[in-house]
Amino acid sequence: MENTYTLDQTKEAIKKHVDQRFWARLFDESGVKDFMDSTAKKELGDSLYRKESIPDFVKDNIISTFSDLYENRNDMLERGIINLFKSLSWDYKTNQPFKFRKRIIISNALRGSIWSHWSIQSYALDKLEDLQRAFCIYDKKPIPDQKNSMSKKLERFSDHKWEGEYFDLKFYENGNIHIIFKRHDLVEDMNRTLSKHFPNTLASEAR
Repeated sequence: MENTYTLDQTKEAIKKHVDQRFWARLFDESGVKDFMDSTAKKELGDSLYRKESIPDFVKDNIISTFSDLYENRNDMLERGIINLFKSLSWDYKTNQPFKFRKRIIISNALRGSIWSHWSIQSYALDKLEDLQRAFCIYDKKPIPDQKNSMSKKLERFSDHKWEGEYFDLKFYENGNIHIIFKRHDLVEDMNRTLSKHFPNTLASEAR
């Protein structure tokens, strides 16, 4: 049996589709995604995908949505750092379960082979984006826009490594990415963020 829609249902479906397109366009062009962590971006994508959950594209909803995002920007910064720390494998001595040190390893971050055709897993790019954003905020510098995102920057590299302002990357055939930090003062800022959420981490190391 074919589905039949009333005129009101058809109008509502068209309205939701238009609202979805306007919200997506606004988020893409407003620059608000620049300070959103990977979790917030995923939640946004899921929300835009579910048309029934999309709020009306009206002034009050726009102001409320963007105000909430701006007010929560520090929470998103900290969540990005916490999620990065929690995702690390303690199988590697370089990764310390107490705090960030000189380097960390993201495992299973590459697809393919670095000697032929390879790409970085999307989850690893998310971690690198969150890390870059955190360092910029801690360093009181502008957050890179989408044109200067890690995915764009990593289009320019040589051999099996990449060098950046705050950290260098080394890519290995086993699919791991080694992140070598350059600004240890900013690493300590990340550790202070960790200590707020896991007060026993740094203390555990001292025992």
